[in-house]
Amino acid sequence: MDGKQARRTGTSGPLGELFDHGLDSYSAALIPIYMFSLFGTNDLPPIHMFFVIWNVFLNFYLTHVEKYNTGVMFLPWGYDCTMWGVSIILFLTTLAGPDIWHARPFFNISMATLFEVTLIGSAMMSSHPIIIKNIYLSYKNKTGKMRPFMEAARPLFPFLWLFAITTFWCFYSRNGIVDLTPRTLFILLGTLFSNIACRLIVAQMSDVRCDGFNLLIWPLLATVAVCCFPWYKEVFGSEISPEMECWIVQALTIFVTVAHLHYGQGVVCEMCDHFRIRCFKITKQTEAANAAAAHEHEVRRNSTPV
Repeated sequence: MDGKQARRTGTSGPLGELFDHGLDSYSAALIPIYMFSLFGTNDLPPIHMFFVIWNVFLNFYLTHVEKYNTGVMFLPWGYDCTMWGVSIILFLTTLAGPDIWHARPFFNISMATLFEVTLIGSAMMSSHPIIIKNIYLSYKNKTGKMRPFMEAARPLFPFLWLFAITTFWCFYSRNGIVDLTPRTLFILLGTLFSNIACRLIVAQMSDVRCDGFNLLIWPLLATVAVCCFPWYKEVFGSEISPEMECWIVQALTIFVTVAHLHYGQGVVCEMCDHFRIRCFKITKQTEAANAAAAHEHEVRRNSTPV
């Protein structure tokens, strides 16, 4: 609806695309957390949910990697269907209660397992192959950016860094951080991913070289080093406490969120200055210019000989 509204008012542009896809990148973590809250940790362990969220991240990110290399974005219906599905599930939960999702209607398989398998399987069948095919055809037909392999794969580097570091943290945390405070950890992951995705969106819109590394990885790497240090007892005489690790995660989440909001505010202000527009406001001058352009187009169309 936001894209249709922008086209209707004649305000389509890079700023709207950044808002649209940038906010979608943030919701890529929030939407799965709703499902995690419904199923609970018994049917859907936090480590499983961690990889479910990463599957959502991958689906979203690959579409922008595709546009970065081809100039055209393939938008599968999966993301929209996911939002509709989550809305319907939350509505049914309001009516019938969360216990309906603990039933095992098919071969004693939990609803959480069905959700997990369906989400991952549908992405592998409906999204990833098409994106790979589109990138391959852009090179074959020479319709894309024709970047060398390492430059074409450059957007994946910060994404893979984030995946590797957070996966290591989940498996080697001294206190099992993914079970200790899963929602805070998922919000942290979502914020870091959104920052990486937004920077790629800006790069592909402006047709410049994307970042090969995200600076917010450094505080994450330092945090993981502190939380996974294997010789606490030998060096400090005691292990790092679960409360301390929770405080560290919360502090990093606040820091990353503030940094991401600061980045977003700065980019939006620069784009508004560049395009001479006001954020969240459609000026009368813009409407008049759009009307004049539409009138001129109509006159030209009617005057064209058949």
